Amino acid sequence: MQERVPFEERISRITKISFRKAVLFYLGFWTLIATINTIQETRNYFRMGGEIWWEPILLSFTSIYSIGVLFPLVYWYTNHARGFPQTLIGQIGKHGLVIPLYTLLHLGLMSGLRSGAYALLGADKHCCFSWNQYWYEFSKDAPMYLLFVGTSWAIGLYLTQEQQRLRQARLEKELSQAQMENLHHQLQPHFLFNTLNMISSYIHTNPNQAESIVLELSGLLRRTLDLQQFPLVPLQEELLTVEKYITIMKARFPDRLQVDTQVPSEVTSYLVPNMLLQPLIENAIKHGIAKRRGMGEIYIRAEADSHNLQLIVENRISGQTLSLQPDHKGVGLSNIETRLHTLYDGLATLQIQALDNGMQVRITLPASTNRPE
Repeated sequence: MQERVPFEERISRITKISFRKAVLFYLGFWTLIATINTIQETRNYFRMGGEIWWEPILLSFTSIYSIGVLFPLVYWYTNHARGFPQTLIGQIGKHGLVIPLYTLLHLGLMSGLRSGAYALLGADKHCCFSWNQYWYEFSKDAPMYLLFVGTSWAIGLYLTQEQQRLRQARLEKELSQAQMENLHHQLQPHFLFNTLNMISSYIHTNPNQAESIVLELSGLLRRTLDLQQFPLVPLQEELLTVEKYITIMKARFPDRLQVDTQVPSEVTSYLVPNMLLQPLIENAIKHGIAKRRGMGEIYIRAEADSHNLQLIVENRISGQTLSLQPDHKGVGLSNIETRLHTLYDGLATLQIQALDNGMQVRITLPASTNRPE
């Protein structure tokens, strides 16, 4: 499984700037707000008889910076706190209960910063809690908090959409690479040589078989190109692609390859990653049947419950015991595991199990017929 991307890296990917620059921008934004607020604060301060020139600056910056410190908490609470119904009444209760606490935190941060600043500057002033000051701050904090909630929701929605867009772009890139790799494998000289050699051997002895192989080969390549735009396809479509590939392989190993497919019709509408099964069948033939004598059998099964779909591919060689290492995953299986993690965000798994005379690959993924938007 891939590790989850750290928070700093996710911010950098979405905003296209480094996390350090994002922090500096955030600090600069609140500094600008504090500077603007200082102008009004200075007028009110001297109008009411204030005498210390730097005090309105201190009052303004400690208030605004305290708000800046609290905004990330409001953002997290708005977008990540659970346990409240997603209804209007539920959201009113969720935030209505927190506004008094928000004011207490705001007042506590301001008082702490101001007391520390007064002590450093040698001013004989103390910041003590009073209910009059609390209700004064509460009257300003309540609308400010609601504004923060709306802003947090909008930012959260934007970041979610950007994450989905980046994820979709990554999926399309990985799918394109997988499809091109698959085409590359199909067009490798040894594959074409073996297939064309089969066709040439049947042209005079069995022209109908030669024509059938040509049609299956062209159909396989055509389906690969036609479906390349879809990250997910119905299981039925994936099985049709596998069927064409198996037809060609059966012509190559006419007396050595048997395929048993047991897929209930009720699960064929479930969506699976495009080109998921064909590489598994290719591995089963290439690393099992093609390298050994005797009859080879491939079993393709699908099972589903209300939550998950399981796809199982087994290869067995009659009368032989294979020395296999289920913990070793080649490039093909590793690529499939990476695609599963990206598509299903860790909800899909790939398991390999050694059998007495073969190997089993079991893929478990969410059972769904709905394409992601």
